[in-house]
Amino acid sequence: MRHQLYNTEFLAELLKVSTKTVNREREEGKLNFIGVVGGKTYYRESDVFKYLDSLKSRRRQLSNRRKVASRGN
Repeated sequence: MRHQLYNTEFLAELLKVSTKTVNREREEGKLNFIGVVGGKTYYRESDVFKYLDSLKSRRRQLSNRRKVASRGN
């Protein structure tokens, strides 16, 4: 089974973020990667989709917290 692979630069461009953001998310364990070859880090497409799903979940949780906090005022 072949996996589509993205390097950090391509992924940053795809996500419309900086390479520093991609690196930070990877270092914090939020974005899985498969390894470093020739100084480039590679990410599986399936891991990118999981990362995007986790972002959606985090945004929903944050939104729900804000709604609860605003009701308390």
